[in-house]
Amino acid sequence: MSGHTPFITVVMPVRNEARFIADTLAQLLAQDYPHDRLEILVADGMSEDGTRDIVDRIAQEDERVRLLDNPKRRSSAGRNVGFRDGRGDYFVVVDGHCHIPDNQLLRHVADCFERSGAHCLGRPQPLDPPDLSPFQRSVALARASRLGHGGDSLIYDDFEGFASPVSNGAAYRREVFERVGYVDEDFDACEDVEFNHRVEQAGLKAYTSPKLTVRYYPRENLSALVGQMRRYGRGRTRLYRKHPALLSLSALVPACFAGGAAAFAALLSLDLLFGLSTFLAFVFSALGLALLAYAVLVGLATVRICREHGWSHALRLPLVFLAVHGGLGLGMWEGCAVICGLQRHTSPHSQNVIPAKESLCQTEFILFFQMVKKAWTPFVKGVTTFCRDNMCSRIFMRRRRSDGPIRIAFLIDAILSPTGGTERQLLLLLEGLDRREFEPHLCVLRNSSWTREHFSLCPLHDLGIESFRRCRAWKSIFRFARWLRKENFDIVQAHFIDASLMGIPVAWMARVPGIIAMRKNQGYWMTGKPSIVQQFLNMLPDVFVANSESTRQWSHRVEGIGLDRIRVIHNGFAGHGIPHDHGFRIMARDLLGLSGDARVVGIVANLRPVKRIDVFLRAAALVHAE
Repeated sequence: MSGHTPFITVVMPVRNEARFIADTLAQLLAQDYPHDRLEILVADGMSEDGTRDIVDRIAQEDERVRLLDNPKRRSSAGRNVGFRDGRGDYFVVVDGHCHIPDNQLLRHVADCFERSGAHCLGRPQPLDPPDLSPFQRSVALARASRLGHGGDSLIYDDFEGFASPVSNGAAYRREVFERVGYVDEDFDACEDVEFNHRVEQAGLKAYTSPKLTVRYYPRENLSALVGQMRRYGRGRTRLYRKHPALLSLSALVPACFAGGAAAFAALLSLDLLFGLSTFLAFVFSALGLALLAYAVLVGLATVRICREHGWSHALRLPLVFLAVHGGLGLGMWEGCAVICGLQRHTSPHSQNVIPAKESLCQTEFILFFQMVKKAWTPFVKGVTTFCRDNMCSRIFMRRRRSDGPIRIAFLIDAILSPTGGTERQLLLLLEGLDRREFEPHLCVLRNSSWTREHFSLCPLHDLGIESFRRCRAWKSIFRFARWLRKENFDIVQAHFIDASLMGIPVAWMARVPGIIAMRKNQGYWMTGKPSIVQQFLNMLPDVFVANSESTRQWSHRVEGIGLDRIRVIHNGFAGHGIPHDHGFRIMARDLLGLSGDARVVGIVANLRPVKRIDVFLRAAALVHAE
């Protein structure tokens, strides 16, 4: 039977893993998989802490374990040592400091390869093995949150099926190396992401499953966490240089955060010593608001995690988030400096890109985090006082600034056709508003042929925003904010998800007195609970308008919006335009093959789940039965 079982090679690139290596090898050797169809190759990067002695002792006791030398020391080179020397049909990468939940991992690997026919397997890699310290638990919770890792990453997801291998690919068929080559040994971090990107670019199928979960141990202190994130940051810079297509606006956020924080500190010092010009004062204020927004996001994420996992994490989580984002951003800037030739490798065997400055920068970060920790309580009190005494009373004061008709900006993604449900309701509202009391303006993110050729109910403003990932879209957003402020709009009402995500915070920043958010459905576009961004946005509108009591209750139950902030206004219905002629009725029934006295009910809707065609069919069946 074992002769028909795929041969699996487990590749373990390690260096100085004496604390964990014995347990990890024991978990692999205990796998329920034929002994003669498994080998474990430990590619050791010249460890100095006894790792080699431990592996050598285990190898003498079990012939399935082999110790291989990795003179280049890096994990990327260690992977290649195992890939080139292995005899397997399938290759599985396992690090030296991880926990394997059960003894079925390798059987699940073979089963997933056989069932899916994929060339690469991905796996969840959460940071929640047993026996973690309180700090490690905080790191695990922070990294598993939306604010702590990339939104497109699958390493904390339980999804099963075909998916991109870039974030979590860890097992490969032998032929993958023949198709895409081996791991790029110039990488000291993100080497797996770079290799998996090439796998995807080659058109090879990838399958991911929670049955393949391997749990990793997070760093044990703030210093180690910052060092790890800096190394990841340098790896990301090299990755984006080699594969520019992977670079996105979200990928630049950590670098912008680190650069913005450094610029804010520099401008603060200049202001205290010499004062700032008008332009620099504006930049200083903008950076301060951005950092304040970051603090709010971290605070919301901390509260959300603590409500579910306990308030003992409340003081550690903000520091962990700061270490993750600051360390990652700093590492990206260091990587840019290396690429630009401002820094050089001092040792060909060093695992750090800039070892000469490693301890100095790391010490500065530790001292900074210790200062923040000691000043945490007064900092929170100071921010609260500033918001109460300045932001709410002066900077973001929102009240009407002119008499006359109430000026309303209706914001929607686009109106492709007047027959859509939300679009039709908005058009009916624009048609019926008393112009003596209201002055409406329609603002669309994207224009359409219908609005260009047929819309004439009120002034139309095309913002020209096709995608928020484009720089010109953000220019349009700033122009929109200035326009709202300059034209003294009294109300902004946002429809659809993109218009709400953009329009609500812009209206708030422009100090529009009234902000209305619409709830026309029960969140069919949401996956799971509302994100941190959505929860933050839900704090800004003055009122939410639901089109049914059921939707009002859903928004309260799922999104946590107070019932006192939600009003119910049922959808309107225009009776004009519907023919009442008896002859038309007879003609319509003839076309449908129905008798003149038959009772007829129907539904007019797109064939989409959100339209709940199933509810109509069940209701029609009940009526028919009676």
